[in-house]
Amino acid sequence: MNLCHGNISIFDVAVLWFRLKVLRQLSLNDIEERNLYNEVEEILEQMENIWLRNNSAFINENDAITIADLLAISELEQLTFTDFQLDVYKYPRLVAYIERVRAQLYPYFQINHIKAFEKSQEIKNQTLSSKL
Repeated sequence: MNLCHGNISIFDVAVLWFRLKVLRQLSLNDIEERNLYNEVEEILEQMENIWLRNNSAFINENDAITIADLLAISELEQLTFTDFQLDVYKYPRLVAYIERVRAQLYPYFQINHIKAFEKSQEIKNQTLSSKL
């Protein structure tokens, strides 16, 4: 299985969003942010409509989690650390997939991400207070 579109990893844009918005805390101009947002949306649509199209439990189209799912969840999870909102109505299979992978990896996923979740919340709070 190849999780790439053209020469770009299907998750490169999600990682870029995370790096720009959280790690570097850059303020993009409206056009740059809209373009990046559209690229993230395109990637999520591919996940929803290509990789999860058969309503399989995991990317490999069966009920067993694989390294592809570990890669996918680690990249997708970076979006939750930002201000990006994953629309459950637009991406129902993707949202369900994320929850399935988290549940399958419980409690290790949560334990390994606790510091990242805390830091994410701290950054979101700082960003919100700086906008006030």
